[in-house]
Amino acid sequence: MSDQDAVVRLQEVTKQFGKGGVTALQDVDLEIRAGEFFSLLGPSGGGKSSFVRGLTGVWPILRGHIRLDDADTDQWSPDVVGRYIGYLPQEVSL
Repeated sequence: MSDQDAVVRLQEVTKQFGKGGVTALQDVDLEIRAGEFFSLLGPSGGGKSSFVRGLTGVWPILRGHIRLDDADTDQWSPDVVGRYIGYLPQEVSL
């Protein structure tokens, strides 16, 4: 995979808190190509942080796929995924 051709795809991604709990994301589809930027805007509690934590694998998703090119991100090493998906949380702790 060349850096210029990389594609991150979310396909029908759903994130739910607890069994039968609040659904933070439902059936999200998104494609981001190398060199593209996007903004995620919404009210407090709207699912922005949940979206990013699911995208980066910090939180598991309930269903769907997050792919780097055509392979699920869990099939890539964290070092490879980190070259394409970055995450800086609002609160940093060690």
